[in-house]
Amino acid sequence: MDPTPDALCPGCFTDPGGTHPCPHCGYDERAARPPLLLPQRTLLQGQFLVGRVLGRPGGFGITYLGWDRRLERRVAIKEFLPRDLAGRGADQVTVVPHSPEDREVFHYGLEQFLREARTLAKLDHPNIVRVMQVCEANGTAYLVMEFYQGLTLAEHLERQGGRLDEDSARQLIGPVLDGLRAVHAKGFLHRDIKPQNIYLARTEGGGVRPILLDFGAARQAVGERSQSVSVLGTPGYAPFEQYHSRGQQGPWTDVYAVAAVLYRMVTGSTPVPANERMADDDLPPASAFGVSAALSATLSRALALKPDGRPQSAAAMQAALAPPPAPLGDPVPPPPPPPVRGPWPWALLGLLVIGALVYWQFDAMEGRHQDDLAFAAAQREDTAAAYRTYLAGCAASGCPHRAEAQAALERLALTAERERTDAARAALMKETDRYESVHREGDAAAEQAWAQRVRGERDATAFNTARGLDAEAAYRAYLDACHENGCAYAAPARRRLGELESARRAEEARAAAARQTQEAQQAPVKAVVAYFDHARAGRVDAALASLENPKPSSRKVLENLVSVALNEVRLDTIGADSAQVLIDWTGITKDRKTERYRGLVPMVLRDGTWRIGSFGGLVRQ
Repeated sequence: MDPTPDALCPGCFTDPGGTHPCPHCGYDERAARPPLLLPQRTLLQGQFLVGRVLGRPGGFGITYLGWDRRLERRVAIKEFLPRDLAGRGADQVTVVPHSPEDREVFHYGLEQFLREARTLAKLDHPNIVRVMQVCEANGTAYLVMEFYQGLTLAEHLERQGGRLDEDSARQLIGPVLDGLRAVHAKGFLHRDIKPQNIYLARTEGGGVRPILLDFGAARQAVGERSQSVSVLGTPGYAPFEQYHSRGQQGPWTDVYAVAAVLYRMVTGSTPVPANERMADDDLPPASAFGVSAALSATLSRALALKPDGRPQSAAAMQAALAPPPAPLGDPVPPPPPPPVRGPWPWALLGLLVIGALVYWQFDAMEGRHQDDLAFAAAQREDTAAAYRTYLAGCAASGCPHRAEAQAALERLALTAERERTDAARAALMKETDRYESVHREGDAAAEQAWAQRVRGERDATAFNTARGLDAEAAYRAYLDACHENGCAYAAPARRRLGELESARRAEEARAAAARQTQEAQQAPVKAVVAYFDHARAGRVDAALASLENPKPSSRKVLENLVSVALNEVRLDTIGADSAQVLIDWTGITKDRKTERYRGLVPMVLRDGTWRIGSFGGLVRQ
């Protein structure tokens, strides 16, 4: 007989035969488990058992190996748990925000997590992780995903000595871009592409299939609303627009991350973080590591600091990575025709061949001529929009001026950035010179006026920052520190702080009332779960105490059980002193018979304690 799910090893969900560690995977379930993790064999929705952790717990979630008890197959289960905002409750299962301020951000991130999960569940793409089910429990949410055998791209790079040849890298990154095209078509971004989030799943034919994992919408949403979460992307792989909440993000954001991954694959080095490149862009070109000039140029464009300097979509990035078309040369004459009799067939065939070749050469020349005209027009205008228009329409002629147009785009981007930097530096120098001049002349009144203006600007900046965050902590910080700058905005800051405090207290009162209602509704369910927990552990007297009118036959039933499992339990109806709970349970008796029952169980409230009225309404399945 197959072992019960509770007897399977939580490290691989195979039968360990009662030995420790597991002879199949080496996992020792008796080893201490960190308190942040769900306990082993936690049951979600009566269907999914939680096992060991897959990979390393991240800052925003934990992924476990799981077991689908209904389909008897392994799955991956991702739990939403941003550690900066929440932790485990006293029951070691429930996820609880650290503070009332964190609760609002936590629930906002949870909404984004669920929204993205539901979108991914509708995608059926071979290079996107397949979401099978989404469930909410324990104060948070879980994604149940397909479990794949294989390893991450990061692990593969380590095994290959740190880098790959260009052909191998292109073969792996191409399917990733295919998957991104499907995601972007749904209006979503990945936002956290890196070697650790690209999984190389083993195929039945012995190859690998790249799969995108661990989308970062919830991470980005939480980071934009929380002061405690400072990193919105992975350094080296996140573009600069992800480092601030007002950055304009789009498909080009993921294109930067894909280019950073490809750069890492072919050079063996992680790109310099985008925020460090803003002051002094010292990112070495890939060609410095022996990469071909064509691929190096493509990576440099895709890793541009400004979004409009990059390929604007996954499809555009694929086109940029495609091998350049073969140059036009002399046409290859067709093979000689088979012998025919008479002069007329020969002459006719020769005329047809010559006409076709002349037409083909003329068509090619005409296409090249039109391309030259389009590029000359872009050069006359000499704007980024003009060069992008040329690149978007040059595919038919093979884009012979592609490299020149892309070089012009880079030049314009650098010129614009240099002009912005020079203007900011000039303004700062002008302001500094003005102050030093006033100070040298000994004009105390002017110096005081200058200092007062600076304090006023600082005060206004601090207040605007608090208003932008619109949080209690931000307004308190402004009021605590504004005295040296004059506190010109103290009145509106105190007024808004009072409004936020009142709203928070009202929300806390509503949440407390909702918790009380939920706890009251869950009390009958907890009583049923306690009964089966006692039955599972062999505590017969404790189980009988959960019944309203225990009978001798009830003891016999309990003593005859070897294993008990709850497949489903939920509240059906509830009144002042009675309720009904739907249960679905499976038991194995001492004579190795499997019995499964399903139905409504009446509950009775006596002296503040819920008890089970009868199991008479259960139907054997």
